[in-house]
Amino acid sequence: MKFIILICMTLFTFSCANNAEIKQQSATANSNSSGKPVNTELKKYTFDIVRTFDHDPSAYTQGLFLYNDNLYESTGQRGESSLRKIDPKSGKVLKKVELADEYFGEGVTRINDEIFMLTWTSGKCFVYDINTFKQKREYKYPGEGWGLTSTEDNHLMMTDGSNYIRYIDPTTFEVKNTIAIYYQNSPVNALNEIEKVDNIIIANIYTSDAIAVIDLNTNQMQGIIDCSELRKTLKDNPRAEVLNGIAYDKETKHLYLTGKYWNTMFEIKVNDLF
Repeated sequence: MKFIILICMTLFTFSCANNAEIKQQSATANSNSSGKPVNTELKKYTFDIVRTFDHDPSAYTQGLFLYNDNLYESTGQRGESSLRKIDPKSGKVLKKVELADEYFGEGVTRINDEIFMLTWTSGKCFVYDINTFKQKREYKYPGEGWGLTSTEDNHLMMTDGSNYIRYIDPTTFEVKNTIAIYYQNSPVNALNEIEKVDNIIIANIYTSDAIAVIDLNTNQMQGIIDCSELRKTLKDNPRAEVLNGIAYDKETKHLYLTGKYWNTMFEIKVNDLF
């Protein structure tokens, strides 16, 4: 319970940092974004570690997804930002392209044979060919870019550090809809890296080692996956920062998780969720 209270207090404090552009979007949020109380307690999901493997400790992980038995990762920090293809059996980097030093890489996802990668404050999304990593085009957007995932009907879902998630047309980068995420009547802020699984969003909560489990039928956070124990297992990794990076394996229904500057990636099975 103390962990849940701490998370909620952190999220409430973070809401003060929302910029004016995000506040204006609240008018477009759908009817499920009202923040009306839900009479359920926040569930704390448990998990089992299936296996671990090496992860580049110089990677400031921002986004992660699985496709055709390979992991794709975006990394941040100016001068360090990159897009990578990774062998999930060994953690070996198979392909890599670096961003110009002026860009701070953020969330990443795939639609068909294209990879979409956000930048933090530059307002640019870069689009790459998934096979060659050659850049094909770029889009501009207002505000900050944080997490990114895709939907079954080939739209993008984007976070910006607030409790808002934008649905975006990948051909124009036009915002088609905006929803607001709450736990009871409190906004769930600091939503970062996200992954959509059916009608559920799982999202890293920035500055914590927690993953929010969000029901898209109600736009309410229904549970938390506390991954703080994962960071405690890291050996000889003093640079390790918070958990970040979620990839879902549809075949096994497992998650791949890592963090900023972590030297380990984890494959886990979350109990009673998928």
